[in-house]
Amino acid sequence: MENNEVQNADQYTLRVPIEKHVIPPPMVWSIRDMLIWIEEVKEILGTPVNYSDMDDVSQRISILSSHLSSSVDVLASSKWFLSIARAQSFEFAWKKVKAQDREIMQVLNGVASATNVKAYIADRCADLIWLETSADRINSAIVHSLDALRSLLSKGKVDKQVSAYAENLNRKQEMQQQQQEEDARRYAEQQEGAYNRNTMGSQRRYK
Repeated sequence: MENNEVQNADQYTLRVPIEKHVIPPPMVWSIRDMLIWIEEVKEILGTPVNYSDMDDVSQRISILSSHLSSSVDVLASSKWFLSIARAQSFEFAWKKVKAQDREIMQVLNGVASATNVKAYIADRCADLIWLETSADRINSAIVHSLDALRSLLSKGKVDKQVSAYAENLNRKQEMQQQQQEEDARRYAEQQEGAYNRNTMGSQRRYK
């Protein structure tokens, strides 16, 4: 007997053409857990990031990094379910074809060709194919997003360092200019004082 539909999470219900006696190994996620995780990560990926705010970028990197290992587990788990479903669907179809089952021969248009059987299996496993495709795309999205965000964060750090260097340089130049102006003022005062002393000395001699 097959577990034809039944794994659901929120609004989703997937067809799972796998015999009920088949128990997934402990490391394989349940379909329900995978669906919940996929929706959660989709929401995260769909949330805008303020790319000019390095704190916001760092926070998104931290969140996505925490889901990276799970994305690998979910992808592997979806592949496990799909692999089992395909194998059992092929066995199921082959037995029906050998018995010349009227229902399946009608689905195969009366011809049990490799193409028709493959299409039949693909239809039976359509929901699990969708699950594997979704898991694969999300894994890729997380990896590419992390690469882009880390590059952006590195650039932001460099820009910050350049900005700090430029600010320090401007500050030094301003201090140098102020010092030069102060030196020039003092020099002018000294020259003016010397001139005044010389003038007064000359006036005394002529008296």
